[in-house]
Amino acid sequence: MNNTSWIPRGLARTSVVAGLAVVLSLALFVGLGCDTGLGSSGSGAWGDDGESDFEAGDPTPHDRGAADNDKTSGWQERGQDPGNAVVTREKDPETGETTWEYVLKYTDIILAPDGANLLVNVPKPGPDAGFEKAGMVLAAQPLPAGEPKYFPQLQDLVRINFSPDGKRAYLLGEGGRRVFELDLDQYTLARDLYFQKPFSVLDVSPDGKYLVLSNLPKTDSEKYGFDPYADSCTPDADMAVPAGGSLCQFGLVDLANGTSWTVEVPHRLRDIDTDPVSGELLIAYSKKLNDPAVPVNSFLAFYSPVTKSFTAKLQFQNCADEVVVNESTKQALQSPTVCAFVQDGQAVSPLNLQDNAWGGQSPPHDPISVIDLEARKFVENLPGFGPVAVTQDGTLAAGFTLKDIMKQQWGYADQVNPVGIILVDLPEGTWDVIEYGSAIPAYTFSPDGKALYLYSDNPESAGELARIDVATRELYWLDGPSIDLDAFVWSPDGDELFTVSDLALYHVSNGSDEILEVEIPVEASLINIRPQGDFILVGPESSPSFFSFKVPGSETSLDVDTKFDLALTSSLAK
Repeated sequence: MNNTSWIPRGLARTSVVAGLAVVLSLALFVGLGCDTGLGSSGSGAWGDDGESDFEAGDPTPHDRGAADNDKTSGWQERGQDPGNAVVTREKDPETGETTWEYVLKYTDIILAPDGANLLVNVPKPGPDAGFEKAGMVLAAQPLPAGEPKYFPQLQDLVRINFSPDGKRAYLLGEGGRRVFELDLDQYTLARDLYFQKPFSVLDVSPDGKYLVLSNLPKTDSEKYGFDPYADSCTPDADMAVPAGGSLCQFGLVDLANGTSWTVEVPHRLRDIDTDPVSGELLIAYSKKLNDPAVPVNSFLAFYSPVTKSFTAKLQFQNCADEVVVNESTKQALQSPTVCAFVQDGQAVSPLNLQDNAWGGQSPPHDPISVIDLEARKFVENLPGFGPVAVTQDGTLAAGFTLKDIMKQQWGYADQVNPVGIILVDLPEGTWDVIEYGSAIPAYTFSPDGKALYLYSDNPESAGELARIDVATRELYWLDGPSIDLDAFVWSPDGDELFTVSDLALYHVSNGSDEILEVEIPVEASLINIRPQGDFILVGPESSPSFFSFKVPGSETSLDVDTKFDLALTSSLAK
């Protein structure tokens, strides 16, 4: 869902709406792609990434602390899950007929960026409806109204993304080896492309010129099962990566001519983003070293899809596995979100990390590394863990801090609570720590950048929403009902935050300290809002049924405007 920009808490991330600041008659056209398999032996090769690559005088971790604070300077999406299912065959004891029983799981309400279509996988009825196998097919619901379109030849899709204008949908299926391009104006298949290697993640470059595929983690559970220090490019058996997929490859499609190719990197990918200066890809990965003083290095490489080569590579001391691009200041922020919290290949709560977590090596490094994208150089490290949220104007970033690490590694002894929130002035490089509590929250900036909203489902603050006033640095706990903030959206004008839980919509006016409750006649846990701002869509996690409501104001209850039930019936022929 491409309406918001949400940054998850350090562990146990909830399902959230992608996009907040911190998402058919077929004529198959086959064979446009040609996988050239570009690798490190081609132009722009990576070279040796050993410890010896560091040159004398390279910056050391935590070389900037609170003492010289005033002197310092200086989501990407991964597609959306259209829904999946566990299927069993059941026999009716009276008629003897066999049916397919589905246990469905939806995590998103997927809207095209122009708000003109809702896309979702729906279960095939049967086996008496003309389908030979159970599974899911694509459905497209025109918005604000219209008859749904069903595409039985687009089956078991695993990822959906869109062109920036919302006119094209890109659909990843067939074991992650095939990408379909769907024209959403005509509801026809424009082309499809094949890869020799399978992928599970599908991104679109901001200019709409390239598709970028990878096997990066898509959820928190996947992230914390992903050992960033392992040298093997082969996924573990329990990873959500298609058979034959590599953790050290990414694929590209040039949408101008349909050419596709793959690129190999020397270690497990940690993130992929786009450089707003050159338009090149930013490729991040980390490497564990056998040096107690410097346990891990982070790499950020620049890759040109035009020349199909790497043009630059930066290396610095951090275990960064997230890249956040600040277009305003032409900076990239790399921060640890998982790698600092993995011990012996297993996720570890950052609140329980021990000094010997790395076999006697130094405590976990926690800096947010600042990269100058115009000069292509490392600038400095700033304190804090990611995920990192950045205001839309690019002037302020937020992360979280741990009391002991702030004292031991940064010489900052003023933090009282185990967890704090750090606000960084990006143009100046100065920072402030705001006291929070003992739980690591999720957080997001309001669209105008005047407030940072925080949420935690930790027992001590379950369901409580807090707001930090950016101007005063004061934290306020909001009044109203406890809420389960599994998903939320901002109104297009940035004035209201909305969430849904069970039989109620909740909303908060930007800058207000009160949560308002609006009763609705349906149970729902998923939410999205049309970019036009004319209505909100909600739905359950267990069926392809969606309900529209007008955007609430002072109402205490609302009726359903429109119900979109996209379940297939047995009357649909294959």
